[in-house]
Amino acid sequence: MKTAVKFLIALVLSLLLAWAVRTYVFTIFSVPQGGLPPQLKAGNRVIVNRIDCENFGRGDVVVFTDTVVYQPKNQRRKRIFESHFIGRIEKLPGDTLRIDTVQFVIPTVCCKRCGCKDCRFYLLKTPTGQQLVHKHQMIGRWATTATTQPTAAIGALCLRITLWASLSSSGGATALIIRASRAFVGIASSLS
Repeated sequence: MKTAVKFLIALVLSLLLAWAVRTYVFTIFSVPQGGLPPQLKAGNRVIVNRIDCENFGRGDVVVFTDTVVYQPKNQRRKRIFESHFIGRIEKLPGDTLRIDTVQFVIPTVCCKRCGCKDCRFYLLKTPTGQQLVHKHQMIGRWATTATTQPTAAIGALCLRITLWASLSSSGGATALIIRASRAFVGIASSLS
């Protein structure tokens, strides 16, 4: 009975830690319809680093959120919701845009009313065209090194978490957790 309780505590702690890491550190998003050629196609899953939201550079692939207005047929009310999109940074703050014969400069500070020190706009290439995106709309940067084998990376992370959480468990429960984690890593590696 004591072993089962320790095992359940270790399992709950590892699931809680995995949830926190996935929610606040690395999040998995699906590439929307249209993709982002040449690397990303529609339906691909990408791992986004939510912590690294500073110093965006030209060519970085980012996930951002934007408001979408949808009006169903035969209804007067519009539905407004936020959705996630993916784009590649083309122009940075301070760069010059040319639209027909007129030139515009992307401001380095968005407005004087905002108290932020890093309040900026970036021009992104999206599947539907180009879009000017505020820095506060950006969720994170595409973790390019982690997308080569995302399921194996997640499996290895789960293995480390369960091993860490089971250090206080007894030998039988620890062996069970290690066997289950190795099986998960093996399955994840075969899927990628």
